[in-house]
Amino acid sequence: MWSRTGRSAGGDAENPDCARVAYRAPTPAPAVALRLHAARVLVAASGELAYGQGTYTLHLTNPQTHQPIDDHGSYVTTYRRQADGSWKAIDDIAMSQTSPG
Repeated sequence: MWSRTGRSAGGDAENPDCARVAYRAPTPAPAVALRLHAARVLVAASGELAYGQGTYTLHLTNPQTHQPIDDHGSYVTTYRRQADGSWKAIDDIAMSQTSPG
């Protein structure tokens, strides 16, 4: 995946609605669609680290065959608060629930 950045919306750190993170890809291709649904976002008591977990759907076109590829699964992303107060993804993992082939 790619690095993502975002900002805290403040409020109750255990409420996903109060800890939203905006995801940004580095110039996505027009034939790529990634949707993330954060089910849970927790911020450490120190306010320095957070993690988000949820599900994703991905649709893209194979550049060689021009055939569509659809994927879905779950993800966990770890964030570190930056000096300016923004959040930066420092690690993430995704697990596809789509069978290969």
